[in-house]
Order: sequence, then structure tokens, then C-alpha cells
Amino acid sequence: AGMFPFTFQINPNIKVYMAKRKHPDRDRPPRQRAAAAAWLYGTHAVTAALANPARTPRRLLVTGTPPPLPGHVAVEPEFVPRETVERVLAAGAVHQGIALLADVPAETGLADLCRDLPAAGRVTLVVLDQVSDPHNVGAVLRSAAVFGAAAVLVQERHAPGATGALA
Repeated sequence: AGMFPFTFQINPNIKVYMAKRKHPDRDRPPRQRAAAAAWLYGTHAVTAALANPARTPRRLLVTGTPPPLPGHVAVEPEFVPRETVERVLAAGAVHQGIALLADVPAETGLADLCRDLPAAGRVTLVVLDQVSDPHNVGAVLRSAAVFGAAAVLVQERHAPGATGALA
């Protein structure tokens, strides 16, 4: 256990090591994230978000031919000029003529995640500590998906919010 004074086991394959915080007086309750919507952009990110039933699309802006919409999607594409898409996104966003405003999926707590993991076999989790650049987090998310990680864990603080840059 060494530097980790607290150890507990969630299931036979998961052992969690925790260290006592150096500044217990700084402990604050976790920030509450309101259910919000975020703009996603680019062909692959928008197509993946539309295919995800956990996301509720609000607006779909397209400058050309829209992607095929899955049956559960109840949003009509809005055909707009390129400038309209650029106005709703961050400066310099590479949108490929498509942007989707969609609800941010609910966050999963650590206890819920651990409960839903398989009780047998190996499970890969990726843990990020103070990675604040959304482009870096997005790259880690894509890599984790390729390598079959069950989840990517991020801190409630010192992490970027859910934006299109993560996609």
C-alpha cells in the first residue's frame, strides 16, 4: 500500500487506492454541472452523436447534404450559410459544414461505473489527472475507444467542460 493509506476493493477485479489529501481544509463539495447542451462539429463527431441514443439533439446546422438521420432522431436539419455555423462555434473550429447542438449526456459516478463493470476478466480504465486542454482530452477519448477502455475518468475540477473540442 505504501503511499496510499486507504485501500478498498469494489469487486474482485477492481482495487482502489486513495491517498489522504494534503490540504483537507480545501475540501469542497463537487461542483454541480447543470444539464446543458454543447455544440459538436465535424462530420464524424456529429454522425457519432446522432447515432448515440443517450444524446438529445436540439439543432442540426448543415451547409450541404445532411448525414442520414437514425430513426430515433427527431431534429430536422437547418440548411444555413457557412457563416451561420461559424457564428455559433468557437473561432477556428473545423466544422466541415455541419454542427449539432445536443444535450450533454449525464455523468456517471464512480460507484455506478464500478457496479456496472463485469465481475470477471480484465477491465481497462483510463484516469486523467489535471489534463485541462480539451483537444488533449479528446485525443485520449478517441484512443481509449480504439483500445477498448471501459471508461475514461476525469476529475471534477481541473478538467475541461464538455465541448465540441472533446469530440
